[in-house]
Amino acid sequence: MTEKPTETHNIEIPGTGWSIPAEDGVHRRTLVKGMSWTVPIAATALATPAFAASPQPTLKFTQDSYSGTACGTISGAQVKRTVDGTAPDSGKTVKVTLSDGYTFANGSTTYSGTTDANGLITLPDIKVPAKGGNSSFSASSDKLTATAAVSAPKNTKSQQVSNTTAKADGPSDATPLNSGYWLKDGTLYFGTNSVTNNVTATSDGWYASNANNNYIAISTASC
Repeated sequence: MTEKPTETHNIEIPGTGWSIPAEDGVHRRTLVKGMSWTVPIAATALATPAFAASPQPTLKFTQDSYSGTACGTISGAQVKRTVDGTAPDSGKTVKVTLSDGYTFANGSTTYSGTTDANGLITLPDIKVPAKGGNSSFSASSDKLTATAAVSAPKNTKSQQVSNTTAKADGPSDATPLNSGYWLKDGTLYFGTNSVTNNVTATSDGWYASNANNNYIAISTASC
C-alpha cells in the first residue's frame, strides 16, 4: 500500500500574493477572491414624442389687400376667425376699423359683427375717399388682430388762389395759413369768406407786392 506523500506543495495564485497548500502535487483548489462582474447595460434611448402644440385661433381678412377708385365703393370684404387655423369659430364678435378717409356706407369708420357658421363676417360697403390714397383696414376679436392693405389712385387737383385784400379774422377754430387764408374741415377761407371746398393740401400762403395779391397753392379732391 502506497503511503500519501508527507511533503506539501503550495499552489501560487499569480498576482495575488496568495498560496494554497495542497497535500499532493496535482490537487486543485479553486478560490474566488472579490470577483467583480461587469454586466454591459445597453442604454436604450426611448423617443418621447413632443407634446403637440395647442391649436391656436386665427383672425384674418379673406384677402391680403383691396383696391378701389376715388369716390368708389369696395364691396364684399370679409374677415374670418378660426379655432385652429382651419375650423371656423362661429359666434365671435369682430370689430373692423377704417382710417385715412375710408368710411363705411353710413359714414362710420368702425363696424362690429358676429361670425357666422363659417367663421365669417361680411363688411358693409366701404367708401373710398375723394382724394384716393393708400391705407389699411384693421380687425380685432378678443386678443386677435389682423390688417389688410387698401389702395386707390390719388385724385387731386392743384391750383393757385389769389385775393387782393387780406383779412385778419377767420372762422372759429380754423387753421391760419398766412396772408389772410384759413382752413377748416377741408374748406379754404379768405378771411371769413369761403373760397373752395374739398381741400386736401395747401401751401402757407404768400403776398406778392408787385401784383398786390395774396396767393395760396392748394390741392383739392371731389367726387
